[in-house]
Amino acid sequence: MTNPVYLLPSLAAIVTKPVDGSGKTHELVHETFLGLDSSMWVSVAILIFFLVAVFKFKLPALITGALDSHIAKIRFRFDESQKVRQEAEEMLAEIKTKYARVHDEVEAIMSQARREAHSLHKDLKNQTEALRQRRMALANAKIATTTEAATREVKQMAATIALSASRNLCITHLDDQHQSRLVNQFIDQLGKLD
Repeated sequence: MTNPVYLLPSLAAIVTKPVDGSGKTHELVHETFLGLDSSMWVSVAILIFFLVAVFKFKLPALITGALDSHIAKIRFRFDESQKVRQEAEEMLAEIKTKYARVHDEVEAIMSQARREAHSLHKDLKNQTEALRQRRMALANAKIATTTEAATREVKQMAATIALSASRNLCITHLDDQHQSRLVNQFIDQLGKLD
């Protein structure tokens, strides 16, 4: 068997032979068959190949099937994304509802806390005022008791001093009869003081 690479120069020589025999090379000669040159036959062969591929191997069905499966995959992904989007919107609505409910609960708790704080403030103010008044009353009672005790003590001391002074006067200046009459008057006056 001969190597095809060595045949190429001889084919080129055959194709480039002069047609008119003058020995000059003019143009390449293109062989034709049924009126078509080699490039047209290549085009016809490609067309026949595609027609065979289309009708024999059902190429459109294969292409359509591949496209349909791809479309089905895309549609499935789209449906899944729609489901996920719908779930996300539902979750968002649920979260917004929960947020509004929690916000309302917080407002109610804050309002209740304010009312309780105000009520507690009033109660503490009233209790403080009542405690102050009780302490003032207790202090006034102690002052009154102390004043009364001090007044009694001063009166007793005055009576004791007056009695001593009277006794000394009576002893030095009065006789026995006058002394006994003055002592009796003094005792009567002391009984009226208590």
